Amino acid sequence: MRFFLFSGSTLLYKTNNLEKYVALGQDTSLTCEEDTITHATTDFSFKKNGMSFILAGQVSRPTKYNVIINVGSIVLIIKNTSTSDEGEYKCSIDFLQESPPYDLQVESKC
Repeated sequence: MRFFLFSGSTLLYKTNNLEKYVALGQDTSLTCEEDTITHATTDFSFKKNGMSFILAGQVSRPTKYNVIINVGSIVLIIKNTSTSDEGEYKCSIDFLQESPPYDLQVESKC
């Protein structure tokens, strides 16, 4: 399972212990990739700091988060990214395997 960050049009591959910064106020996308994902996949979750906020495909805050399911990937869109979105994100598919952690940091443009 691979975990990517899309911030604007920039694709950044997630590697352990590497922090990425996203701009305050922009939409940010985290992509979880796995060969077994299809448009019918519903058994997936996203966690922030160890707490599930999308469980079994159900988005807890649809005004803040959106999920797009593609063949081979699930994209989590964080709308209007703020400092409260900072933290460690993980995804899992079929609750069998978790992705490596992704440490999301938000920076303001001065």
